[in-house]
Amino acid sequence: MENTILIQGAQLVRDEGITPGDVLISGSRIAKIAPAGGITPGPDTAVIDGRNRILSPGFIDLHCHGGAGGDVNDGDPEAYRKMEEFHRSRGVTAFMPTLSVDPMPKLEKACAMVRALRQEDAGGGAEILGVHFESPYINPVYKGCQAAECILPFDEKAMHFIRQNSDIISRITLAPELDGVLEAIPELRQMGILVSGGHSNADAVMFRRAADRGMTMATHLYNAMSSVRKEGPYRIPGVLEAALTDDRIYTELIADGHHVPGELLQIAYRCKGPDRFMACSDASRAAGYSGSERVFICGQEAVIENGVGMLKDRSSLASSVVALDTMVRVLAEKAGLTPHLALRAVSYVPAKAAGIDNRKGRLAEGYDADLVLLDEKLNVCSVWCRGIKSGGK
Repeated sequence: MENTILIQGAQLVRDEGITPGDVLISGSRIAKIAPAGGITPGPDTAVIDGRNRILSPGFIDLHCHGGAGGDVNDGDPEAYRKMEEFHRSRGVTAFMPTLSVDPMPKLEKACAMVRALRQEDAGGGAEILGVHFESPYINPVYKGCQAAECILPFDEKAMHFIRQNSDIISRITLAPELDGVLEAIPELRQMGILVSGGHSNADAVMFRRAADRGMTMATHLYNAMSSVRKEGPYRIPGVLEAALTDDRIYTELIADGHHVPGELLQIAYRCKGPDRFMACSDASRAAGYSGSERVFICGQEAVIENGVGMLKDRSSLASSVVALDTMVRVLAEKAGLTPHLALRAVSYVPAKAAGIDNRKGRLAEGYDADLVLLDEKLNVCSVWCRGIKSGGK
């Protein structure tokens, strides 16, 4: 007999807003949702008091490199498990472990590790949605903290690597202006890979051409991308302006309070609205890490100062050092979003962008019981991954 859990009287984050209600979990799924007091527990049902709490769909992170000292590129299963446990404790119930630019043998090893871990998945942890390959096929002008010596052309070797690992790669970030990228996008989509433009110096025309061919996302909006420039008497819009104004494009933002100021978060939300605006952690190994030794991010030595990572020479920010729960609070405090809209940006919208909104990202009967219970200040209290109570701070 499947375990049943009843969460009573919580403020439920539903499609239309936040309303009080009860949620019954049976096994790994949401079995029933009713107004508060509308579900009577059975004799074997575990009852959770949800009063004065907010119950949200689990957080979904489509761009997460590391945490708790580990990095996906390490290819180390034990380090991965520590990273996953950290993010799960912050409300993440599904995510795309993200590769950064590195020598190809390391990327092969990391893909093999994630593949094996996904095959072993027995529930209870954050579900692996496949790898986000933040690839070496980027424009060095906007490399950000990626190692310049590992940036590669987009050629037949690139496509061979992608084809060989298409079973585990769910998303790829690349610069659409590189030779061969536009022509490859339809094949990438046929493989089931989401195509995301980023680390790019494209103009708006090129970006839209990529969207015409199947690109659907922009990687860490505002960061490592071209913006409007002046050529003679004219202004030429870049990736930023194209992403903001193209309704086909989902935009992720590193809403840690450092990468993107509140005013820019507000501009992005006003342009994209509640269905195309989402947060990603872009977290590095420094997230949740209290070690004192040197930290390497994207293969380069980094420093952590005032809650943000940056390269040792301070020339670039280097991923974030927080998880999505912090970003929910930043969206509420600095972007002025309601709790409902801030939580939507880390649940429903990434589920929709990833094509899994038929089973995740909503409180709905029949959906995966990926749930986060939060207090009134949006701090994580409890986490369930596919019906198994799995964490909380």
